[in-house]
Amino acid sequence: MAGVEVELYRANPIGSDDTAAVRVRTARGTVVVAAVTLCAERIASPYVVVHGELGSITLHYKESRVRLRTASVDETTEYPTAGLLADLVAHVRAPSRRLLAPVEETGAFTEVLDAIRRAPDPRRVTGRAVGSGPGLRHVLSGVDEAVDRCAAELLLFSELGLGWTR
Repeated sequence: MAGVEVELYRANPIGSDDTAAVRVRTARGTVVVAAVTLCAERIASPYVVVHGELGSITLHYKESRVRLRTASVDETTEYPTAGLLADLVAHVRAPSRRLLAPVEETGAFTEVLDAIRRAPDPRRVTGRAVGSGPGLRHVLSGVDEAVDRCAAELLLFSELGLGWTR
Protein backbone atom coordinates (compact mmCIF):
# COMPACT_ATOMS: atom_id res chain seq x y z
CA MET A 1 0.00 0.00 0.00
CA ALA A 2 1.41 3.40 -0.98
CA GLY A 3 -0.47 5.48 1.57
CA VAL A 4 -3.47 6.02 3.80
CA GLU A 5 -5.05 9.40 4.61
CA VAL A 6 -7.54 9.64 7.47
CA GLU A 7 -9.99 12.36 8.58
CA LEU A 8 -11.92 11.79 11.81
CA TYR A 9 -14.74 13.99 13.14
CA ARG A 10 -17.17 13.78 16.04
CA ALA A 11 -20.43 15.59 16.50
CA ASN A 12 -21.55 13.48 19.43
CA PRO A 13 -20.06 13.78 22.94
CA ILE A 14 -18.10 10.54 22.64
CA GLY A 15 -14.43 9.58 22.85
CA SER A 16 -14.21 8.43 19.25
CA ASP A 17 -15.19 9.51 15.76
CA ASP A 18 -18.74 9.31 14.42
CA THR A 19 -17.90 10.59 10.93
CA ALA A 20 -14.78 9.60 9.01
CA ALA A 21 -13.19 9.51 5.59
CA VAL A 22 -10.24 7.36 4.55
CA ARG A 23 -8.35 7.46 1.26
CA VAL A 24 -6.08 4.55 0.35
CA ARG A 25 -3.57 4.58 -2.50
CA THR A 26 -2.43 1.13 -3.47
CA ALA A 27 1.03 0.26 -4.71
CA ARG A 28 -0.48 0.01 -8.23
CA GLY A 29 -1.90 3.54 -7.97
CA THR A 30 -5.53 2.59 -7.40
CA VAL A 31 -7.36 5.07 -5.17
CA VAL A 32 -10.06 3.87 -2.79
CA VAL A 33 -12.14 6.22 -0.61
CA ALA A 34 -14.41 5.21 2.25
CA ALA A 35 -16.64 7.82 3.87
CA VAL A 36 -18.92 6.89 6.77
CA THR A 37 -21.09 8.62 9.35
CA LEU A 38 -23.38 7.94 12.27
CA CYS A 39 -24.70 11.50 11.92
CA ALA A 40 -26.71 11.11 8.73
CA GLU A 41 -29.75 13.27 8.15
CA ARG A 42 -31.61 10.28 6.70
CA ILE A 43 -31.48 6.93 8.44
CA ALA A 44 -30.71 4.24 5.88
CA SER A 45 -29.31 0.75 5.83
CA PRO A 46 -25.51 0.85 5.43
CA TYR A 47 -24.05 0.20 1.99
CA VAL A 48 -20.78 0.15 0.09
CA VAL A 49 -20.46 1.58 -3.43
CA VAL A 50 -17.62 0.66 -5.78
CA HIS A 51 -17.29 2.97 -8.80
CA GLY A 52 -15.44 1.78 -11.89
CA GLU A 53 -14.86 2.88 -15.46
CA LEU A 54 -17.86 0.91 -16.72
CA GLY A 55 -20.33 1.43 -13.88
CA SER A 56 -20.87 0.78 -10.20
CA ILE A 57 -21.69 -1.99 -7.75
CA THR A 58 -23.59 -1.28 -4.54
CA LEU A 59 -23.57 -3.76 -1.66
CA HIS A 60 -26.30 -3.41 0.95
CA TYR A 61 -24.51 -5.74 3.32
CA LYS A 62 -27.18 -6.10 6.01
CA GLU A 63 -29.60 -7.33 3.35
CA SER A 64 -26.93 -9.27 1.37
CA ARG A 65 -28.14 -7.45 -1.75
CA VAL A 66 -25.89 -6.37 -4.64
CA ARG A 67 -26.86 -3.93 -7.38
CA LEU A 68 -24.80 -3.81 -10.58
CA ARG A 69 -25.21 -0.75 -12.81
CA THR A 70 -23.55 -0.17 -16.18
CA ALA A 71 -24.67 1.53 -19.39
CA SER A 72 -26.50 -1.65 -20.40
CA VAL A 73 -27.25 -3.41 -17.08
CA ASP A 74 -29.17 -2.50 -13.94
CA GLU A 75 -29.72 -5.65 -11.92
CA THR A 76 -30.03 -6.53 -8.25
CA THR A 77 -29.13 -9.93 -6.81
CA GLU A 78 -29.62 -11.25 -3.28
CA TYR A 79 -27.09 -13.66 -1.80
CA PRO A 80 -27.15 -15.92 1.26
CA THR A 81 -25.38 -14.39 4.24
CA ALA A 82 -22.05 -15.72 5.45
CA GLY A 83 -21.50 -15.49 9.19
CA LEU A 84 -17.81 -14.82 9.80
CA LEU A 85 -17.97 -15.82 13.46
CA ALA A 86 -19.59 -19.15 12.59
CA ASP A 87 -16.95 -19.57 9.88
CA LEU A 88 -14.17 -18.99 12.44
CA VAL A 89 -15.69 -21.49 14.87
CA ALA A 90 -15.94 -24.08 12.09
CA HIS A 91 -12.29 -23.45 11.20
CA VAL A 92 -11.16 -23.85 14.82
CA ARG A 93 -13.02 -27.16 14.98
CA ALA A 94 -11.58 -28.30 11.63
CA PRO A 95 -8.34 -26.36 10.93
CA SER A 96 -8.06 -27.80 7.44
CA ARG A 97 -11.25 -25.89 6.53
CA ARG A 98 -10.28 -22.61 4.81
CA LEU A 99 -11.59 -19.39 6.36
CA LEU A 100 -13.76 -17.11 4.24
CA ALA A 101 -11.45 -14.23 5.25
CA PRO A 102 -8.00 -15.66 6.07
CA VAL A 103 -5.83 -13.46 8.27
CA GLU A 104 -3.00 -13.47 5.72
CA GLU A 105 -5.34 -11.80 3.21
CA THR A 106 -6.38 -8.94 5.52
CA GLY A 107 -3.14 -6.95 5.46
CA ALA A 108 -4.59 -3.90 3.69
CA PHE A 109 -7.54 -3.82 6.11
CA THR A 110 -5.13 -4.01 9.04
CA GLU A 111 -3.02 -1.16 7.60
CA VAL A 112 -6.12 1.05 7.37
CA LEU A 113 -7.11 0.21 10.95
CA ASP A 114 -3.60 1.04 12.11
CA ALA A 115 -3.70 4.40 10.28
CA ILE A 116 -7.00 5.20 12.00
CA ARG A 117 -5.52 4.18 15.36
CA ARG A 118 -2.51 6.46 14.84
CA ALA A 119 -4.54 9.40 13.46
CA PRO A 120 -5.02 12.55 15.53
CA ASP A 121 -8.06 12.60 17.80
CA PRO A 122 -11.33 13.30 15.97
CA ARG A 123 -11.99 16.97 15.29
CA ARG A 124 -14.97 18.22 17.27
CA VAL A 125 -17.70 19.53 14.98
CA THR A 126 -19.39 22.60 16.41
CA GLY A 127 -21.73 25.35 15.31
CA ARG A 128 -24.87 25.17 13.22
CA ALA A 129 -23.75 22.05 11.42
CA VAL A 130 -24.75 20.01 14.47
CA GLY A 131 -28.45 19.64 15.29
CA SER A 132 -30.87 17.26 16.92
CA GLY A 133 -32.20 14.39 14.86
CA PRO A 134 -34.53 11.47 15.49
CA GLY A 135 -33.75 9.58 18.66
CA LEU A 136 -31.79 12.48 20.18
CA ARG A 137 -28.79 11.93 17.91
CA HIS A 138 -26.60 14.57 16.39
CA VAL A 139 -26.96 15.27 12.69
CA LEU A 140 -24.45 16.95 10.39
CA SER A 141 -26.03 19.16 7.75
CA GLY A 142 -25.23 17.92 4.25
CA VAL A 143 -23.33 14.83 5.41
CA ASP A 144 -25.51 12.40 3.41
CA GLU A 145 -24.56 14.07 0.13
CA ALA A 146 -20.96 14.52 1.33
CA VAL A 147 -20.54 10.77 1.92
CA ASP A 148 -21.80 10.05 -1.59
CA ARG A 149 -19.55 12.74 -3.12
CA CYS A 150 -16.47 11.48 -1.29
CA ALA A 151 -16.99 8.02 -2.77
CA ALA A 152 -17.86 9.23 -6.27
CA GLU A 153 -15.12 11.87 -6.51
CA LEU A 154 -12.44 10.07 -4.42
CA LEU A 155 -12.20 13.07 -2.07
CA LEU A 156 -11.99 13.50 1.69
CA PHE A 157 -14.57 15.59 3.56
CA SER A 158 -12.16 18.53 3.92
CA GLU A 159 -11.71 18.64 0.14
CA LEU A 160 -15.43 19.21 -0.40
CA GLY A 161 -15.37 22.69 1.15
CA LEU A 162 -17.82 21.82 3.91
CA GLY A 163 -18.00 24.36 6.72
CA TRP A 164 -17.95 21.73 9.46
CA THR A 165 -14.56 20.39 8.34
CA ARG A 166 -12.72 23.65 9.15
